Amino acid sequence: MADWSSLHHDLLVLIVRRIPLYDDFIAFGGVCQSWRFSLKQYSTSQRIPKTPCLMLAEKEGSSYLRGFFSLNLSLSKGIGGMTRQVLLPQAYGKMCFSSQGWLITIGKNLRIKLLHPFLRLQIKLPHMRTLFQQEIKYLDEPKAWSYASFFDKIVLSASPSETSDYVVMAMYGAFGKFAFCRHGDKSWTKIRTKFLLCEYFFDAVYYNNDNKFYCVDNRGGVFACDIRSPDPWLTDPPVTILPEELAHRISNAAIFYLVESSGTLLLVSQQLDLLVPPVWGVGINEYWTKGFIVFEVGLDGREWKELKSLDNRALFLGHNSSISVEAFDFSGCSPNCIYFTDSFDDPTNMVHGGGGRDMGIYNMLDGSIQPCYPGQSRSNITPPMWVVPSLRMTNSLPKVAPLL
Repeated sequence: MADWSSLHHDLLVLIVRRIPLYDDFIAFGGVCQSWRFSLKQYSTSQRIPKTPCLMLAEKEGSSYLRGFFSLNLSLSKGIGGMTRQVLLPQAYGKMCFSSQGWLITIGKNLRIKLLHPFLRLQIKLPHMRTLFQQEIKYLDEPKAWSYASFFDKIVLSASPSETSDYVVMAMYGAFGKFAFCRHGDKSWTKIRTKFLLCEYFFDAVYYNNDNKFYCVDNRGGVFACDIRSPDPWLTDPPVTILPEELAHRISNAAIFYLVESSGTLLLVSQQLDLLVPPVWGVGINEYWTKGFIVFEVGLDGREWKELKSLDNRALFLGHNSSISVEAFDFSGCSPNCIYFTDSFDDPTNMVHGGGGRDMGIYNMLDGSIQPCYPGQSRSNITPPMWVVPSLRMTNSLPKVAPLL
């Protein structure tokens, strides 16, 4: 039998150059370490085509394999996509978020790491104790693990695959707390806020146009944070808020997302239909997405606008950093659509079976919703989420765990 791991590096690079689809890049890198090394070397100098894929929920008894569902229709023959099983022991049993092509994992030991899901590289982030030091100090592991659920979202300003000058922003706690760290930091830095206890935040995003983080609260208020400042704080009052003449269309059961798209900042309202209203201490048994409303945020005194069409763009929303792509550039991605997954915190943690029930593709043209995954994938820890594949790595990335 041929020893495929002994193929010469130059020959492997020639093979990589002829791979047309991202799914096959993943399969190529999974053969062995020498093949993975050749793929990494190639990706440092070449842009590999990538379509957001759906990282499925962890299955009980599935060992260290994690499913990644591709939307690439050319592979599906009408089925709607295909699933690759990726060996990912570093994410097993952990809460995960997704941003800039990387996962942010939180283990039961409350250690937080960045994890590249396809190259299996890891970068340590400050321990969670630096945020909840007094509370965690006297708790045993099962109780301390519950503090991981205090994170609502964790987002990156840039991809660690391309620069070490990135910032990690964490949105945590019941009443709108924020903290950040930079590469190499030993502790999280809390961001000063002045909000009342009733304030609740849904989402955060890094906006490249002015190099600031923005977040949105339950009223449609958009707040800014300049982490380049020596003493970062969240603007109060908000820099802008959804006008009343537009806000009246928002239902009481709605989730807000922020997404940078074609150089503009969008606010997206996910309209939910709650068949059983939420009550303190009682989970929501049934909930479904009934539609989306998209607005262009009026920053710097500009007027808010409701967008009836996304044109060629497609949005990917959920437990991940919000993503916008030009659909025509990616096989299997439909324009003028919103791909969404389950990110409602209460159902994720409290509904029987966990989050992952409410997923689909919303068509902005006719308001229809189609499934984005042909099956069920649910979890009480980490629901399915969108991941932007990235194999491009800088040679200057320090302190990265070796490949397994």
